[in-house]
Amino acid sequence: MSDLLLGGAFILAAAVSIGASWVLVARLERVGARLGLSEALLGMLAALAADAPEITAAVTALIRHDPHVGAGVVVGSNVFNLAASAPAQDAQVCHVRLPAKISREYGPNTPRFG
Repeated sequence: MSDLLLGGAFILAAAVSIGASWVLVARLERVGARLGLSEALLGMLAALAADAPEITAAVTALIRHDPHVGAGVVVGSNVFNLAASAPAQDAQVCHVRLPAKISREYGPNTPRFG
């Protein structure tokens, strides 16, 4: 296959994936509003749907007794997710200003449990 054809196939697949994720989120919001589901539950459902390909690939590799592929899928997916989300987390941490009352009540020396 030529590079041009492969590039076109990649762009088409990426567009379909983005469109499908948009439809998934829109439908989940609609169903959540009708059933009164919490945003946390909707987030968990969206995460499960987004991770379905990785889960399927890992389970298929385990069924076929190919542990290297299964481990590669799990580790690779997690490394990518961490790398992709790290800049957003840094941006959020750098720009969050807590009100003084919250800083006093929940400062660094406040025990988390108890």
